[in-house]
Amino acid sequence: MELLAEAGVPPGVVNLVNGRGQVTGSSLVEHPEVDIVSFTGGAMAGRSIAASAGRHLKKCDLELGESRPTSSRTAPTSIRR
Repeated sequence: MELLAEAGVPPGVVNLVNGRGQVTGSSLVEHPEVDIVSFTGGAMAGRSIAASAGRHLKKCDLELGESRPTSSRTAPTSIRR
């Protein structure tokens, strides 16, 4: 987090929460002030997070690679049909 601050990333843009699995994750996904959930990890946890996020109509971004997780995004304007 210190590197992000040194790089000029404004406070609140990136938030890191450490905790133990289901207790911390459920609290975050269920919280009314959390609008978007992003998770990197296993499929079982991802399935639970997606179900909870769906019940609350929250956007959910999952990377369920189990090992060597990476995130890659393409801007919608670059998608060709």
